[in-house]
Amino acid sequence: MKARSRLLTVFDILTDQLAYSRIGLIEQKRPGLNLTVAGGLYGRDEEFGKSLEITKPDAQVSVAYFTTFGHRSLKAQIEQTELEIRQLEEDKENVAVGLEASLRNIFIQIIETEKVLELNRAQIVSAAEKTAEELKLYNQGRSQLTFVIQSRDNEENAKLTYAENALGYQQLLLQYRALMDELLGK
Repeated sequence: MKARSRLLTVFDILTDQLAYSRIGLIEQKRPGLNLTVAGGLYGRDEEFGKSLEITKPDAQVSVAYFTTFGHRSLKAQIEQTELEIRQLEEDKENVAVGLEASLRNIFIQIIETEKVLELNRAQIVSAAEKTAEELKLYNQGRSQLTFVIQSRDNEENAKLTYAENALGYQQLLLQYRALMDELLGK
């Protein structure tokens, strides 16, 4: 269940996003080194022919080292992100425990409902046999018609109870498959 649950996958995605955010914040905290190179040519003269001559070449090279000192807000953001990651992991574990408990509960209900359905099938068979006997006794004149009708009512009630329990069983199976994320393909 833990490997296939879409709900738990959402927690993994959110945790990954926060982890990348944390890496970005740590990168902002690291010192940096910039190298800048610039060049230019300029000159000026009143005559057109001499104005094209390069009389004053210009070149610049600079190195800049920078670091962040005492950025409390950046440290606080990193700590906040780490706390959010831990909170997501705890929430994920709580949801997983809840899902597992629900899954076990439904599984137990499915097993118990299967036992009930087996008893319902036995009741239907027993009620049908009783109806046949009551009808036989009535045809022999040793019983009243009301006993035959009552026996048939019991047989139909047993079938109705079986149908209701079978519906509940199918609903439990759907709930089980929903928790296991088996209803929709990935």
